[in-house]
Amino acid sequence: PSPSPVPFTSPSGRQNRASPSPSVGTTGSPSPITQLTIAAITITPPRPTAGDPITFTADIHGPDPHTWSWTLQPINGPTQRTSDQPTLHDTITTPGTYTVTLHIKNDTQTAEHHQNFTVGAPPLTCGTTITVDTTLTTDLTCPTTALTIQGSSITLNLDGHTITGPGKTAAIAVSGDNNTITNGTITKYASAAKPDTTTPDLTLRSLKLRKSGAETDFVVSQPPGRARVTIEACDIDWDGAEISDSRHQVASMEMTDSTVRNAIVGLYGAMEFVLRGNTFEDSKLRGDQLSGAALTGNTFIRSPVTLGRDYTRPTEIADNTFTGAETALSISESSGLNITGNTFDDNGVGMKITDFWLTGRENVSHVQANHFHNNKVAGILVRSSLRQSYPLVLTITGNWLDHNGYAYAGTVDGQGKAVDDGIHIERLSTPPKPNEHAVLLAGNRTSGNADRGIEADSDSVDNGGDNTSSGDENGCYPETMCE
Repeated sequence: PSPSPVPFTSPSGRQNRASPSPSVGTTGSPSPITQLTIAAITITPPRPTAGDPITFTADIHGPDPHTWSWTLQPINGPTQRTSDQPTLHDTITTPGTYTVTLHIKNDTQTAEHHQNFTVGAPPLTCGTTITVDTTLTTDLTCPTTALTIQGSSITLNLDGHTITGPGKTAAIAVSGDNNTITNGTITKYASAAKPDTTTPDLTLRSLKLRKSGAETDFVVSQPPGRARVTIEACDIDWDGAEISDSRHQVASMEMTDSTVRNAIVGLYGAMEFVLRGNTFEDSKLRGDQLSGAALTGNTFIRSPVTLGRDYTRPTEIADNTFTGAETALSISESSGLNITGNTFDDNGVGMKITDFWLTGRENVSHVQANHFHNNKVAGILVRSSLRQSYPLVLTITGNWLDHNGYAYAGTVDGQGKAVDDGIHIERLSTPPKPNEHAVLLAGNRTSGNADRGIEADSDSVDNGGDNTSSGDENGCYPETMCE
């Protein structure tokens, strides 16, 4: 048999396995010549970061090459380094994706190999300014602002790490448009982010935000009326302080799929607010002078919602669950609200309405197809200060009210009547004109309420029919209100 190949060391110093000299077999033909190939290029370290010295070596099969030609360049960019040595050494200072190419040849053969690799950003330290997409590789504890994002469409990925602050200032300063901070924890800062006036859009995604005793400021703190802030899938605990205040901070805010604990959400005079699919626990939501808002699919646990002077554009409050609050939803000095498909369970008062008024006939407010269950005082309470600038201000239709009023604790309305009903509507302090009613009641179903299913002042309410009472202690008042 032919002898096995034996290792030898080439002039380049690389290890190779070469075939022995051609030999003659039984047929007298020589052995085939081994092909010159580059199996791979080895990069050391395998995951370099900007500023690291990098070594490139090659795994070569076949005869020993006589010449070497290395090129190194950004992917699809100009050549920035060449070498004719068996080993290439370089230090790359700019993060990005690069291509290394090796061309070798001997007297009769050539081979070439291309390999792409990525140079990451260097490990972040307190005070670093970020200009490209960056991933945090370690926790940071900083004496002041931890990081600055400078530029647009940049993502800072905390990669599960924590940024801990000194109990004041903002964790991350932001300058530029459409930037994102994601996937980690920010704690002991007065604000998670502080954009400047060049930042119209900022997204906080999949973050744990903890005030943890820091000075009082907002989750996003910035110059007046600038940012459109998006908060997605965040977990926020803010020590009972406000996490937002659009009077001074944001032009609009969209919060989705987040959990908010021990916080006040202030919605004041903004262009647009959207709260969708969130859970609020032991918190408060306050809105004033809104220009249109949408609260949909949220859960409010011991977290009252108070909205006032909301009349410029319609506001939608739909498919939410309210539980455990003294008054779950309070509405005042507003018009054009659509309150539909919500559940009010085990509150003091499910919904309290005062001072509804109109800026036009199209801005009637509607309370429709909601469920009010087991609220201690009343499902719906309409106070006597309800205003009327057009004949009809409010419709209450198609709601289900059951087992309300059983722990009213002596609550009375402005005329001294007990409030312990499914729907309780006081006599208006400003009497309506003859045959003009402020409130329309129609198609409501009441059952098992402590006193009456509906108790209303007949001069203030228009009976639209199809209201029913079943098992309410004293039916409805007036009796003609319910079938």
